Amino acid sequence: VIVTEAETNIGCADSIISGITKVINEHGKAIIIEDDILTAPNFLEFMNEALNRYENDKRIYCVSGFVPNERMAEICKDFLFLAYRNSSWGWGTWKDRWNDVDWDMLQWEKIKKDRKLWKKLQLGGQDAPYLLKLQMEGFIDSWAIRFYADNALKDKYTVFPTKTFVENIGLDGSGTHCGNVKKSNFVVSEDLSSVDFNFPKKLDFDNRINNLLASNYKYGLKDILRRKIKNWLIILRRKA
Repeated sequence: VIVTEAETNIGCADSIISGITKVINEHGKAIIIEDDILTAPNFLEFMNEALNRYENDKRIYCVSGFVPNERMAEICKDFLFLAYRNSSWGWGTWKDRWNDVDWDMLQWEKIKKDRKLWKKLQLGGQDAPYLLKLQMEGFIDSWAIRFYADNALKDKYTVFPTKTFVENIGLDGSGTHCGNVKKSNFVVSEDLSSVDFNFPKKLDFDNRINNLLASNYKYGLKDILRRKIKNWLIILRRKA
């Protein structure tokens, strides 16, 4: 175990980006979990096998150990599927994908004016371009939305399992960014130890399956109003 301590708090996004960059440049690939994530006993086995198997498939930019919809196991004929969205709850990627990300989001001004690009970001969920807007305007501090946006615009995918290998215990209100979710299905499946991973050499993208996953990430009128109120409060605190 190697611990690297920062002298000051550099924030969520910069901390994650710099930390992963340091590790991934040394090892070529990395598996990342947050401090409030519990993993299934064979989480590392699954992640390592997936990272090794799909390293040369340049359509894929990361592997997720989490899936937000239990119905995926019913819909998908295979254990794995491709989708635009990514997840920060136990995931992995490769050096060439990570170092190719435009963290400054130089296309942002173009995205704001181009409805096609805006809609393209929504292939992974309705909320995606709005989250990117909040990031670029300084209301949130997220590496994940930029990681997703950069790769979605390049037509790259995440490998997802149909059953989740991770559980977020920060959803009880103790997590900084998750809030309090009274009822959660984000629980590690009990039978994963007996699951046959079945890693096909090539995964096909199915838009129907992608849309099912993307439907978990909505952004309606209530979300917009709630976010605007929160942003106003942030602005008022900054002026105080």
